[in-house]
Amino acid sequence: MRSHIQSILLASFAACAMSCASSSKSTTDESASAHAHSTAVAGAPCVMQSAGKSILHLTIPDPGNAKCTVKDGFLYITSHYHNIEIWYVPDAHTIDQGVSHIATQITSEFTDFKATKASSLTVAGEPATRVTGTGEEADDGDPGTADVIVFQVANRIFIACTHGEDLDPKAQELLGALVMTAKAP
Repeated sequence: MRSHIQSILLASFAACAMSCASSSKSTTDESASAHAHSTAVAGAPCVMQSAGKSILHLTIPDPGNAKCTVKDGFLYITSHYHNIEIWYVPDAHTIDQGVSHIATQITSEFTDFKATKASSLTVAGEPATRVTGTGEEADDGDPGTADVIVFQVANRIFIACTHGEDLDPKAQELLGALVMTAKAP
């Protein structure tokens, strides 16, 4: 079954990647400057909203200078030099549909995503999928790798991502730890 899912994932990513348009890093920078909420303490809540309603609650697990920037349907978490982006995917209703949206959803940060590995995990008591893949950083076009977790909370699908020219194990650890705190508000 895992190889079947991986085959579907790779085909979906190839199709999505062909239609992706590149965005500049300034989109995230603009989003960050227009944020509605920021937190600078470990253990602090980070709550995503969509259409004025809270839809996802996370707890920042990283000590130090962690910061959560909130925009409608989007969270941007920074800690030291690690960045995590989390998107709400309203058009997806299953994990598989969420996985098929990865390449198009993350284009503001990472383009031409091609999955290389997928694994199953559980987030908030529900099945989830972790996918790693190659592509390019949206801000400068440098080749890179992305680590993505597609998960579900309260019947909503979310995509969480960290990326870089080389994946930093601490960023991947932060991604996993942050997503594991996910719950409905």
